[in-house]
Amino acid sequence: MFNIATLQESRAAVEESKAANAFAGSLRRVTMLTFIYLPLTLASSLLGMNMTQITGKGTRSQLWLYFVVAVALMAATFGGWLVWSQLLSRFERSMRRRGSFNFKAGMERQRRLDRLSLWSV
Repeated sequence: MFNIATLQESRAAVEESKAANAFAGSLRRVTMLTFIYLPLTLASSLLGMNMTQITGKGTRSQLWLYFVVAVALMAATFGGWLVWSQLLSRFERSMRRRGSFNFKAGMERQRRLDRLSLWSV
């Protein structure tokens, strides 16, 4: 009787884990889309404020400015992500060297971080 209940709980936990993994995959895709579209949206909203007076003659298209700002914002976002991930891995290595890092808990934490990572497959 007890073994049947344990088996049912284990099956329910496995199903819940599968659902959580599917949800994490969906969140990863949404995060990637946000990573791409948020700097583009910021650039278009900043440049869409009509900071210059539109007169009708002598105005030229400044579409190139949008692309420059958008690429710069995307590069800054990507660079910030790279710096953050490097700092985090350096911190974990130093904690591991000092021995103040619980390796088993750290590995579990790393697995969770990998599941939530932008670039994990």
